[in-house]
Amino acid sequence: MNRNIKKIAALAVALAVMATPYTAFADTVYSIPVSMNKVSDPSKPSVASSAISPEAEALVKDNGETSYTVYLRKINMQNMDGQVTNMFNLSGDTKTEVQFTDSGKVDYPKKAILETKQNKPADVKIAVWVDAMDKLMGGKPGA
Repeated sequence: MNRNIKKIAALAVALAVMATPYTAFADTVYSIPVSMNKVSDPSKPSVASSAISPEAEALVKDNGETSYTVYLRKINMQNMDGQVTNMFNLSGDTKTEVQFTDSGKVDYPKKAILETKQNKPADVKIAVWVDAMDKLMGGKPGA
């Protein structure tokens, strides 16, 4: 009788593994809402918030780490055309510059990938430079 129980248990385990979707073992991409808010008051949008697409892509890797792809466009602030010229991923005391690449999208032509070592973090802290803001603050990049 023990032999039959072991066979049934082994069969159940084998069927469970076969029924597990392939995506459980692979990287998975999700479309998620995204916003850029002020550090001083996270309930308010950042000056640069209109530059970022309201939808981003979250890539959850099979090791649990997550990266976010955000899409950017030009903005108009105080009757000046501008754009995000630099973006930095802030993690603890580490500040890593994020590279922009062509997204292939007409409405949001630039993209940036924000890497994290965390599993689905709710927030990713970034800093941005906006050329129009730099002009208003004296012309120096990052002002």
